[in-house]
Amino acid sequence: MSKIAESQRSFIYLELDELYFNSNLLELQKQSIYQEFKLFLEGVNDTSLLTEITDAIFELGVSEEDPFPNLLTLKNQLSDKQLLLKL
Repeated sequence: MSKIAESQRSFIYLELDELYFNSNLLELQKQSIYQEFKLFLEGVNDTSLLTEITDAIFELGVSEEDPFPNLLTLKNQLSDKQLLLKL
């Protein structure tokens, strides 16, 4: 894995931690979402996709409602895109 991808992933984890901390969901729900998104993120090595993930997380964070539950929707959308890129 490239240093750039690792750096991007570290930055995304910082953003996820902030969303996690600010979320009003129950702790078990937050843990489940975090783990699922983290598992997805560990499989992403494409720097352009990591940049897209970063941008999307920033957009989620701008929302006035709790954005944390939307991470699963984001993960599913990006998973689909990742599969298309592999074809």
